[in-house]
Amino acid sequence: MKSKEQINSNIKKEILRLNSKLELLISISKKYSLIRLFVFISILIFFFGFYVYNYKTSATIIASVLGMIFLILMHNHSKVEKSIKRFKVYIKIKKEELARLELDWENIPILDNSIINNPTYLEQDLNITEKYGLLQLINTSVSLSSVNILRDWLNGKIIDEKIFLNRQKIISELKILKRFRDRLLLTTKLSIKKSFLKVEISNWINNTENKKGLKIYTIFLTLLCFVNIFMVIGYSVGFISSYYYQFLLVYIFFYIAGTKLIKNIQDVTEILYDEVRKFSSIFKFIENYNYTSHQSLKELLQPFLKAESAPSKSLSKINITIEILNMRKNPFLWFFFMSVAPIDYLLSIRVEKFRESIKTDFPQWLNTWYNLEAYCSLAEFAYLNPDYNFAEINETQKLIEAKNIGHPLINPTQKVANDLLINETTKTNLITGSNMSGKSTFLRTIGVNVLLAYSGSVVNAEKFVISKFNLYTCIKVSDSVVDGLSYFYSEVKRLKNIIDEIKNKNEKSLVLIDEIYKGTNNVERIIGSKALIKYLSNENIYSIITTHDLELIKIADEIRNVKNYHFKELIEENKMSFDFKLMEGPCPTTNALKIMKLEGLPT
Repeated sequence: MKSKEQINSNIKKEILRLNSKLELLISISKKYSLIRLFVFISILIFFFGFYVYNYKTSATIIASVLGMIFLILMHNHSKVEKSIKRFKVYIKIKKEELARLELDWENIPILDNSIINNPTYLEQDLNITEKYGLLQLINTSVSLSSVNILRDWLNGKIIDEKIFLNRQKIISELKILKRFRDRLLLTTKLSIKKSFLKVEISNWINNTENKKGLKIYTIFLTLLCFVNIFMVIGYSVGFISSYYYQFLLVYIFFYIAGTKLIKNIQDVTEILYDEVRKFSSIFKFIENYNYTSHQSLKELLQPFLKAESAPSKSLSKINITIEILNMRKNPFLWFFFMSVAPIDYLLSIRVEKFRESIKTDFPQWLNTWYNLEAYCSLAEFAYLNPDYNFAEINETQKLIEAKNIGHPLINPTQKVANDLLINETTKTNLITGSNMSGKSTFLRTIGVNVLLAYSGSVVNAEKFVISKFNLYTCIKVSDSVVDGLSYFYSEVKRLKNIIDEIKNKNEKSLVLIDEIYKGTNNVERIIGSKALIKYLSNENIYSIITTHDLELIKIADEIRNVKNYHFKELIEENKMSFDFKLMEGPCPTTNALKIMKLEGLPT
């Protein structure tokens, strides 16, 4: 298994190699531009030069030969330009990959606000959807629906163990398929210009617009058209008099009169032309890859692998129709088509048949692709963090057993890993410690890794065994001027909602509370905190609670399943530092007065 340093080195080498090839292609493109200009000028000089001196045949031959050379140059130049575009996109993918590895947030694509609207308390408390959050770090998807699937997987909901294990298998298989993931992402980005694609073709497929009467009317127009053609031919050979004009007017009248049956054909043309093309390349890549040795991935992609309903087979049926429909942009050519057949009506029937044929399959392809993108995001996360491991769900008396657990959003050079064991004898865990010692970060570390574990992802731990439980957090609480709520009242409402939800579900739960009741006075905070801790320890609830109140550590003497932990600070030569190591027992020191003194405030 490659180390993180080796992966980093390989990506940087790959970027250098790609940049070198890109520079060569740009150089070749510039040469093509100069040669094309030279050939074009030569065409003008030779053609007009020979033509002026009345060498018309020679002028035509030379211009034709040079023209052919010019067209060949254009074709080859176009291929070079496509390669340049391909290399630029691939280099960007690699740079983003490196940024994710190094936690270089400025170069990791930011999620659009429309995607991460209405974040839950859990998402806010654990930095999931915000800028520089977990979703931004993990997500490599292009489609909006894939981002939403990934976000849903990271919501902390308990999932069936079979689904949990299947996700881990798919991620494990995709993790080693680095080339597949890169090529899929490259194909997707080249096919789709806009990030977080919205699929218009889905709305069209589900459209229930009534096309009743289209077939009968098309047959009627076709008969009129045949009569009209017969009349024109008859007039041309002198068999029929000038009455063919009247038949032509009748045909045009009925052609126009029935346009309500094909009123959306132009919009449909644009949707099909744009979207079928881009999905064809993506779906074709997925369909043609060899998944023989990757059974779980193969099962996921079954909708693409069924011979009778494969995307390439189904979408190819409409390609010719799309090309013909696209000719509508040329009014003269389209008028000719209309003259010999009711082309709009015939193609409308063809399009309707196509819609009916993919009505079931296309949503399945889309949904499978969305899930594949979400899985690829988690597989990339696993690939870039080879020291991370998959969690294990084990329904024993242990709620959590974590060894060397860390926070994935903290740079490895600054990260400190800790161990934690929560079971029946340590249902309630009180963490005391001085300011900035790491209490809040530790709560988020546990919470984030629980979300990762339930999503099927790897976690930032050497070992992480958890049972099934609901996760609740009360970490980021703020007052609200709009709602007229104080900080303390906001915290009370949050905790009340958590307790009510736990009662309603009546399932095993883990609650993470940061600085319990810090929004009120010392006396009432102590009383309220003790009451809440006693309540939590007596129910089917496990908790990790941080506090500054050293008075609360005494509750461990009153309740057998309460355990004290602490983080401490070190002060040397008037400088404060922290080791961020979780230690058993209550905190032996405080640092508020020391911080005030070090900053020059009166103490």
